[in-house]
Amino acid sequence: MWSAKLSNAHFWLYLIGGIGMGAFAGMAGINGMLRRHLYVHGEFNTYMVLAAICGSMVLIAWFIFLFNIVMSVGVKGLIGIFLPAQDKTASYGIEPETVADNHKV
Repeated sequence: MWSAKLSNAHFWLYLIGGIGMGAFAGMAGINGMLRRHLYVHGEFNTYMVLAAICGSMVLIAWFIFLFNIVMSVGVKGLIGIFLPAQDKTASYGIEPETVADNHKV
């Protein structure tokens, strides 16, 4: 991990943002707001502005997470996750004889 401080910032922003977004959207729902409906007269603006602020916290937390991962493994390491292994004998931690031995009855 490149930065523990960024990890903590990601954790707390995502936690508070996710709970806040759900809570404010839930409060709007309790007060009669329907999902997937457009309110043009601003009946639920307060709840939706607060939910948007919390949603922005979640988005910022995601970018912090992405930055921390890229800095930890590098761009080549991140791209390498999606490429096939160069070593054709790579077992990815699963040895055939170990799997067969563990499943004998």
